[in-house]
Amino acid sequence: IGAWDSIEIEAVIIVLMALSMVNFPTALLIIRRQYRPALNSGEIRVSSLLLPIGAVLLFIGATRLVYDGTAEKTRIAIFEGVSALSTTGFTITEYTGWPGAGILVLIVMMVIGGGDTSTNGGLKQNRLYILYRTIRWEIRHTLTGKDEPQDHQIWHGSMKIPVGDKVLRQTAAFVTFYIVILLTGVFVVALHGYTLQESLFEFASTLGTVGLSLGITAADAPDTLLLTQSFGMLLGRLELFTLLIGVARPVVDTVELIEEEAGTGI
Repeated sequence: IGAWDSIEIEAVIIVLMALSMVNFPTALLIIRRQYRPALNSGEIRVSSLLLPIGAVLLFIGATRLVYDGTAEKTRIAIFEGVSALSTTGFTITEYTGWPGAGILVLIVMMVIGGGDTSTNGGLKQNRLYILYRTIRWEIRHTLTGKDEPQDHQIWHGSMKIPVGDKVLRQTAAFVTFYIVILLTGVFVVALHGYTLQESLFEFASTLGTVGLSLGITAADAPDTLLLTQSFGMLLGRLELFTLLIGVARPVVDTVELIEEEAGTGI
């Protein structure tokens, strides 16, 4: 993309990357021009907040110090921020010489990812929004002492989705498991002699199925590193619990069948 050096091309791609973050129910509302219900979506609010904040932080923490001209600095900050959050992996620059602050912003955005039921990877903004609302409800309950409703609700498309204990447990379990897998992958990458910053960036990109790289992922990379990343991409694309259930369920069924047959003396 950077080879064209075209603001017009980059602008079109930025719009398409941003649209890829929208979950399908909300995208349907936008197609039907039902903009007011679409704006109720928590993920739209998260994206609207994270994109400008990410671009500003990238400008302050990276592009302002590396590139010449305000226009180029702003252009790169916006493009790279949208690319990282949408996990689409397009880039118009190299990260050689980028300060740690800019790399950290990209890592955080890659970990968060796009919308639930969208084409993006990452933790998904809906889970982040659920955790944010839960923290907000808990703080309000602590400050006011008033009992909160047992089931809170958030907008998803044109429907209100109840956020009860089951949803909170599933969200917390997924986020925790995601972080454990991320840290495990970072450790394996670091074992190959890379710095913590390089390892964290590379495996955050791997698990989020992003594609951005500091140059570690290459054809001549060690086989153990590429196999680790391959497994990470598989987990990230199929989602952790989906893959584990798909693998574990047949094993559990087989064990239960054996126990049942042993109990009946067959």
